[in-house]
Amino acid sequence: MYAGMFEWLHKLNKKSRKGPNVSKDLSQVLNTWPLDPGSVNARIIKGYDGQHQIQLRLDCGILQMDLDGRPDGLRPHRCQTYLEYLERQARAHDTLTTPEGNEFIPSRRGWFELDREMTQYYHRRLALLTVARKAQDDDNDELARSCYRRAARDAEYTLRAMDFIRNYCDDEEHVEGHERIRPFVLWHRTIALTQQQILDKDFDQAVELVKEGMGNIAQVYDDHGLTKWLKHDPSMAELKTLEKQIRRRYGIQATLQEQLRTALSKEDYEAAARLRDELKAKGRFSPPTVRVGRGRGAAY
Repeated sequence: MYAGMFEWLHKLNKKSRKGPNVSKDLSQVLNTWPLDPGSVNARIIKGYDGQHQIQLRLDCGILQMDLDGRPDGLRPHRCQTYLEYLERQARAHDTLTTPEGNEFIPSRRGWFELDREMTQYYHRRLALLTVARKAQDDDNDELARSCYRRAARDAEYTLRAMDFIRNYCDDEEHVEGHERIRPFVLWHRTIALTQQQILDKDFDQAVELVKEGMGNIAQVYDDHGLTKWLKHDPSMAELKTLEKQIRRRYGIQATLQEQLRTALSKEDYEAAARLRDELKAKGRFSPPTVRVGRGRGAAY
């Protein structure tokens, strides 16, 4: 009986090993999606498992990433991200340590893993913004809105990671290396949030979000005593251009917030009360401030 069973298992394994002859050469895939060196090349595809994935074309290959969760689909230490794992460790350490105790400092390997994860999020954010822009140009508002929402989420992840590095890393050079990229991430975040408002035809709020983004970038420079260099920041120039385009294209001479400030400065309290009610009705009378973080904290 056992001899027959073993013979059957051997035949089954031998048959399963044959399978389809799948080549490891990626040339065919790369040739069907030629690289355009002058732009970011990204697309969304449906995998063999029926799940959608986002791809980013590189010079010599393709990055394929999950749309949600960690881009590579892994769950480090049963956490959504490695950042979440480090944050849990830091909270546990702070809870068990007295104020005079040693500070929580991740290992060199820990910082390496966080940087690796941040790079994944950068690639996905870049791909999402690219797909969103193309979808918006093609009047596919649903796809565009979905990708912009995810891009803003990924930018928030990176800002949170930068905050963690600033707060817990004892290598000043490493911290400064990340902080130099903060305006770039804030720019991406502002673009993603603003374009969602444009898709929703709330052009007034779109202008306010651009202004808020520029204020956040300016604050980063101010925190580091580098205000004189702000005028050279390309992300600030891009946002100034975007604000002008929105105002001109959609006829926004003054936003509700700007009108309210003008009314108050002129002591026109009747107009101010009307504008305040309009802002409250839109849920924007006391808009939340964007968390930027102060202090020090690579291309992400």
